Amino acid sequence: MAARAAKDSRVLTAVTDGIVAAVGELRDGFYSKGGAGCGFVVYPKKRLFARGEDILVCAPIDGAVTDILPQGGVEMRTGDGVSVRVLFGSEHRLSTQVGDVLLRGSELCVLRRDSAMISGAVAVLFPEPNEITELHVADGRKLCGDAAAFFKAAAVSP
Repeated sequence: MAARAAKDSRVLTAVTDGIVAAVGELRDGFYSKGGAGCGFVVYPKKRLFARGEDILVCAPIDGAVTDILPQGGVEMRTGDGVSVRVLFGSEHRLSTQVGDVLLRGSELCVLRRDSAMISGAVAVLFPEPNEITELHVADGRKLCGDAAAFFKAAAVSP
């Protein structure tokens, strides 16, 4: 069953073409248990990797880039202070830098086909779960930019 947007909810979009699932469905023992926050993952289309193509990863939300993570990721902060982390793996060509203000769908990086992703997926996480009060993941096949999750922000300070 697809997630529905509740009144006052906000959208996170799929960061690449593929299958969207709740992060709790990973079989890794850390991320699946909320070790890095709550959120969703996108398993990129297998045929892209099979053909040896690189994969474009885009911003899931409007916000400023606040950190480049050494393990292969970007942290963003929305205008009202909600942090969103995109983890994509070590083999990538970064397209942004700290301080950039991005719109949803803007290019974050290009993954090389041999990138060491989290259980084969790109993760979109809220590293500070207290910043949100609800999260509904819209599981299933998505194209980059399609609605992948809906959330309500708690009162946070920027």
